[in-house]
Amino acid sequence: MMSSRLPLEPEDLDHFLVKTRDSISFADIHANSFFYISKPTEANLSKYKFLKPDSVVGFIFDLMIFVPTILLHIFLSIMISLFFSKEYKNSPMKDLSHCKYLFISHFTHAQDVHKDDIFYGKVSRNSNCFVFYLNHTRVRSAKIVKRFKNVAKENIQVNSKSLKLIPLILLQVHQIRISSWIFIRAISDRTLTISRRRVLIRAAISQHARSTIANLVLKNRLKNQLLITKPEFLVITVEGHAYEAMIIKLIKEFFQEIRIIGYQHAPIVPSQYNIFRNVSGLRPKDFFFTSGESIKELGLSKFHKCKVATLGSPKSRDFVFEEKNSSKLNLLFAPEGTRKSILQFIDLLNDLSPLLQDNLLILRLHPALSCFDKKMVIRKLVRSQNIQLSRLTLEEDLRRAHLLFFESSAIAIEGLAFGVVPIHIEFRNDQSLNPLMFTKLDRISLQVKDVVDFVRNFNMKNNQDEDFQRDCYAHFSKYYANLQDIDSIISQANF
Repeated sequence: MMSSRLPLEPEDLDHFLVKTRDSISFADIHANSFFYISKPTEANLSKYKFLKPDSVVGFIFDLMIFVPTILLHIFLSIMISLFFSKEYKNSPMKDLSHCKYLFISHFTHAQDVHKDDIFYGKVSRNSNCFVFYLNHTRVRSAKIVKRFKNVAKENIQVNSKSLKLIPLILLQVHQIRISSWIFIRAISDRTLTISRRRVLIRAAISQHARSTIANLVLKNRLKNQLLITKPEFLVITVEGHAYEAMIIKLIKEFFQEIRIIGYQHAPIVPSQYNIFRNVSGLRPKDFFFTSGESIKELGLSKFHKCKVATLGSPKSRDFVFEEKNSSKLNLLFAPEGTRKSILQFIDLLNDLSPLLQDNLLILRLHPALSCFDKKMVIRKLVRSQNIQLSRLTLEEDLRRAHLLFFESSAIAIEGLAFGVVPIHIEFRNDQSLNPLMFTKLDRISLQVKDVVDFVRNFNMKNNQDEDFQRDCYAHFSKYYANLQDIDSIISQANF
């Protein structure tokens, strides 16, 4: 259901943004994340909301603040460039004489330098591989590189946060051509409604925003790294983000000899349209690798250019029968790694606590969440004997859980390996964010008002049955298959 503050329904908004970006010839438009709704969660849709989308007064106000807001973004970019100036000296680009695979991965709070990469697992550990990390933390890139070097991992580089001052200013000036084009379209196209014009003005401003500039910095750094390492294959995770499309277009324009491997590492939801658009941009010699057979079947039905194959996933595991508590029902709640999602789940737990006093309600925070955000949102959690904030590992939480409540998290799939019943919570009153939609599992989806009755009537003996657990595991293994050797997969796909 659409928020009254959104100018369009999420799907219509997505189509409007796609149509607009496709009508713009400037390559840098694909660095603007405003034009790419990777997944229409509440957090991702917040930047498209207006107090009154169709307000003429609001439109006039948007026109008035257009230039000052862009100037503010440019000023902030300059400040960031100055703040991170030491990184340009302390973090030189890594040289590698022989590089077959260059992996673009993500450094988050969940990444442990002592372990395999959480996105590619053992696949990226070979000597002929190089890993280029996108830094999603506030830790300086040079410090992250040092952490890897301390555990003898040399074939890595971490993208810096900004460029030197002069190149950064030139980059911002270059964006003025694009933002001006979008702005002129917003004020001159009389076929557009007021709400759509306001969306375009905000999109034009976003061309100078931190997220867009960060993507363009990535483009600059990656281009230099590709010139140094000269890989045969560039491996990139695909979820439908702007930077993915930007990189695919970069390779096709400047590095045509490099073959692209798009890797689907995370569950796909029905409303994740841009992942399909990004993968459709791959060439016949490129690859789309999936985590399991379920998404491979989906890929084969949608993509006709690139080769589609199953690589598997670091999340795969063998079947083990799990003994579950037979005296108390344990309910595990798993929000996304955004403050908005956590607040939704905290409100849900606070409401359920007095109504389900005989059950244990466990809140598991997303590992990518920063310590600052954790402290801020946890204060809102009601103190109650039947509410527990998990400090255990994911495996420990899933072993003791009977039911798992989620909206769009990968944990919904992982819980199946432990005999946990996944319950999709319809905060939006639909299943557009449900990753189980592409499985053949008998799915359970509930609105918030129906949770209490479902829990009270649930028979926990189902979790104790080995046949039930094996059936759950079968769906899990179809989504997260055993990780395969990347060379052998490419050889088979090249037949």
